[in-house]
Amino acid sequence: MDLGRDDSGSRSGKAGHGVYLRRLELQGFKSFPERTTLELGPGLTAVVGPNGSGKSNLADAIRWALGEQSVRVLRGSRMDEVIFAGTERRRPLSMAEVRLTFDNAEGTLPVDYAEVTVSRRVSRDGESGYYLNGTPCRLKDITDLTAGTGIGRDSYSLVSQGRVDYILSTRGEDRRELLEETAGITKFRAQQRESLRRLEAAEKDLERLGDVLHELETHAGPLARQAEVAQAYREVASQLRELEVGSLLAAVERAQRQLAQGEERRRELGAAAAACELRLAAVESERSSTGAGLERLEERLRGIRDLLLETRSAENQWRAHLEAGRRAHRDLELQLGAATERVGSVCGWLEEAEAKEAVSAAAGAESQQELNWARAELELEQARVAGRRREVTAVGRALEETKGDLLDALNRAAALRHQVDAKELESRHWEQLARRRTQESADLAERMSVDRRERESLAQAREDQRVRQAEGERRARQVRLEKDALEKELEAARRDAARARQRSEALRSRHTVLGDMLAQYEGYGRGPRAVLAAGLSGVLGPVADLMDIQAGYELAIAAALGGALQHIVTETEEAAEAGIAHLKRISGGRATFLPLSLLRPGYLSRRELQSIALQAGARPALEVVSGDERVMPALRHLLGRVAVAPDLERALAVGRATGMRLRIATLPGEVIAPGGAITGGGRAPEFSGILGRRREWEALGEQVAEAGREARGLLDREQELTALRDDRERILRELAEELAALKVQGTAVTQEWERAEKEQARLAALQALGEAELADARRHMQQAAADGQSLAGLRQAAEGEVERLQALATERAEAHELLRQSAEAGQEALSELTARVIRLEQMELGAAERRQQALREVARVREELETARRREQQLRDAQVAAEHEFATLTERLQEAASGADELQAAQSAAEAARAEAAARLRELEQEAKSLSRSLAQLRSRHHAEDLERARGEVEAEHARAQLRERYELDADSVTSGYRRYHPEEAAAGIAQLKGRLAAFGAVNLGAIDEFRRVSERRDFLSAQRADVESACRDLRRVIQETDGQMESMFRATLTAVRSSFRQLFRRLFGGGSADLTLSDPGRPLESGVEIAVQPPGRRPHNLSLLSGGEKALTASAFLFAMLSVNPSPLCVLDEVEATLDETNAARFVSLLRDFTSRTQFIIVTHHKVTMEAADVLYGVTMEENGVSRLISVRLADATDTGGFKASVGTAPERSG
Repeated sequence: MDLGRDDSGSRSGKAGHGVYLRRLELQGFKSFPERTTLELGPGLTAVVGPNGSGKSNLADAIRWALGEQSVRVLRGSRMDEVIFAGTERRRPLSMAEVRLTFDNAEGTLPVDYAEVTVSRRVSRDGESGYYLNGTPCRLKDITDLTAGTGIGRDSYSLVSQGRVDYILSTRGEDRRELLEETAGITKFRAQQRESLRRLEAAEKDLERLGDVLHELETHAGPLARQAEVAQAYREVASQLRELEVGSLLAAVERAQRQLAQGEERRRELGAAAAACELRLAAVESERSSTGAGLERLEERLRGIRDLLLETRSAENQWRAHLEAGRRAHRDLELQLGAATERVGSVCGWLEEAEAKEAVSAAAGAESQQELNWARAELELEQARVAGRRREVTAVGRALEETKGDLLDALNRAAALRHQVDAKELESRHWEQLARRRTQESADLAERMSVDRRERESLAQAREDQRVRQAEGERRARQVRLEKDALEKELEAARRDAARARQRSEALRSRHTVLGDMLAQYEGYGRGPRAVLAAGLSGVLGPVADLMDIQAGYELAIAAALGGALQHIVTETEEAAEAGIAHLKRISGGRATFLPLSLLRPGYLSRRELQSIALQAGARPALEVVSGDERVMPALRHLLGRVAVAPDLERALAVGRATGMRLRIATLPGEVIAPGGAITGGGRAPEFSGILGRRREWEALGEQVAEAGREARGLLDREQELTALRDDRERILRELAEELAALKVQGTAVTQEWERAEKEQARLAALQALGEAELADARRHMQQAAADGQSLAGLRQAAEGEVERLQALATERAEAHELLRQSAEAGQEALSELTARVIRLEQMELGAAERRQQALREVARVREELETARRREQQLRDAQVAAEHEFATLTERLQEAASGADELQAAQSAAEAARAEAAARLRELEQEAKSLSRSLAQLRSRHHAEDLERARGEVEAEHARAQLRERYELDADSVTSGYRRYHPEEAAAGIAQLKGRLAAFGAVNLGAIDEFRRVSERRDFLSAQRADVESACRDLRRVIQETDGQMESMFRATLTAVRSSFRQLFRRLFGGGSADLTLSDPGRPLESGVEIAVQPPGRRPHNLSLLSGGEKALTASAFLFAMLSVNPSPLCVLDEVEATLDETNAARFVSLLRDFTSRTQFIIVTHHKVTMEAADVLYGVTMEENGVSRLISVRLADATDTGGFKASVGTAPERSG
């Protein structure tokens, strides 16, 4: 809680603060488990409290909420240590949260909110997050929000405990970063790092584009040659097409003429057959009608017979039904007697159930009356207990009032005790000062005698310093030689590591390019590529990817297979049909499929194997090729009758021995085809790159791994050498500091000898001054003792009031206890009555349930009686119906016997008519057989003509199909443009052109499209490379411009900070001089910033030789110099003036007050002078071990005694 001055004492306001921290909220952070809120304002806020109470945790909370990632800066070892860890009395918390609320009324922060809340939350399960006005965000968003404002987590305005010395002891490069923050170029640094990252990525892209373009150039040359051969092949194929189309059109026209001649003969035979069919139809018609009449007679006869049989059967059934009716009538009479007896029994049960129900109703009325009496008694007891409770509440309220008065008295007594303690401390201070001055006077006398002896030892000390300095210089030269040797070795290691990384990157890039080409099936024809890209079911892959070839045989196998390397292996013929359908659907070219379910493998005979074995180095092709057993049928189909030989001479020998029936390939790539044709030349066989590319890709994978291991080993060596070099540099720095110290000490010895005489006079003056201060201290000590006695009297009166209130509180507590016990006794009686009422209510419920059960039993018996009576009536109705049915059955039996006699006479008449119709039907069948023989002969001749016609149509359709399938032409629509050829003439031309096509060997027809596609991709990538190169140039220009802008801003800021630092140093030290310089003025953005100081009356000092107070003042001057150039809205200082005495602390506070008009300061302090200068004070205490709390104290005007009135409490809210 704050210690706030009244409005008349405040020395700063909101004016001049573009943004300031309005509120700090903590929960679960370090030693603050409870939600704690600090209300803040512009000006100077001080946080005070004993050591270890948790004051610095408030400064850590601000730094942590702004995104601090270093647990070392937060004085911990793990990030979850910021969560409250628990105490002996409190359990650990699972989450910590800090919220910073900034006043942004003037829009300094780049968001459209007048109030901005930055929050950070972390839990023990590892979850953490940042929030901006309650909305989740990233750390980068927080950093961007505070960039350039001076309140970031790495800002110079957040000085934690112990960081003052760090500003001076740190490297010059770190001090330069503080100046960069002051200059506002930190965001430019981030932009520059991003530009460098993008430049590095662009250069890597350029390198990869170069590799891809190189690979495309390598691939484009062979493709261009293949495209040229494919174009020539297409021209010959076009000539062959014209000749074959003309021949096929002539065959179609010839077949059409023959079909027209055969059609006339078919019409004549058809007319004769039609006349014969007419007569046969008439005979058949009459035969059918006669047969139908016969069938109708047969049907009628069967109907009469069936009806007679049914009538006899019905007569027997009616007799059986009549007998069954008699038995049923007897059963109904028995059931009716049983039902009448059941009705009588149920009537008896109903009388018993009604009697039970009456008994239950009487018992229920008695229990209800007893329950009403118990409820009335319960209401009276509840009224008595309520009255006792009101009495307990009234006495308790009076007791609480007494406790409040007692707490106020205790607070007043505590305040007086604090004032008495303060006076006692003041008295002891003056007493200690008097003793110290007495001791100092004695010490001065001793020093004056010692000083003479010290001058005698100075000469010997100067000689010792010179010897030690010479030894240090010798060691420094030795270490410098070692460092130079390590530098050379390190440079060599770096070059080796760089070359290894370049080689690794080049191999990785090449491996990636080849992998992309393999994935995209570069070098394959358009058709195979389209099928493989579609991912169709049942497609196993191209032949080239499904086999492994022994090293050295790639060219031979590529030459032997040629375009078959691109053939696609499928599991079934259905998968092949699906692939062809896909190519037709997308117009994706052509491809050859090898269905494993249809392929027939090729084999070498024993004689052929022996002939191959006779030639040194010759082998069957299947011996150098392997693959999965599933695809071996395809490999046997392609290579089963292929041999490989070391050279063409041995290949010819194998060919002669086998009668030129095998395909033989040589290791250089020549091929002898079956029949003797030889293919070879000065370049590699077509498609050999497909096989070599995969082997190269696999080899590159191993090389990439090996290069990576080599690069890591070199990197380890580089790091080892760097560590050795850094160790030598550390030793050199230590030696340099030691030599500098020796030089300073030597200079100090000389100066001490020169100043010895002056020291005698100064010591005498100091002795006189000490005696005057001793008299002044004794006077103040007497005044403090008198003030203490006055305050002691007031304290005794306050303690007497406390004792009176304690007695009164004890008396009221005892009365409250007696009333409470009486109320508890009444409550017990009330509980017993309540239990009795509940028991009676339960008994009433049981009785009601029994009454309901009796009623249900009466209803059930009545329902059963009704059911029995209905059953009795049903049986009587059934008996009447059975008697009526018995009479009906007797009548029907008589009718069935009469109908059977009539049907017997009709059956005899129908049998006579059937015999007459059967005789006529036999005559018609003889005539129909004769006509059928004549019609069969006519149809046989007509069928022969049909066969001739079909043969001609097949020939014509075959020619049409060849035109459609091979050339996609319709014979009916092609009337001109093609010459008709005689079959003999066309056969000779076709054979010649096919021979020319065969001479081309394996031709990659897809090379034309592939070459065009590769050329387009090469042009596209070339344009991309040009764009990337342009982007690299732009990035380098932007980086150069940013460097210039940052250097200009840095130099201007350095000049301003340097001037301010000099002025502030003189103000804090009361004189002296200081300066800021660059260790490398030519490169200010990489240079360190060095601090040179000269305290008043002393020679220039090394920073390490300054005392703790001098270091604090120097660091404060540097900090305020940066604030004067670029004021930060918020500055947090944690015990930065802890090492200062009263005089220097007063100077520090005076300077601090001058800056409060532009900067909001929060300072953790123990200094009284700092507390007195603060606008707002917060007190932190640790009443419970491990738990920090804010103490609420409101300051009043100072009294004449030098103290102040205070109100002590524990509420963590701002009191005013």
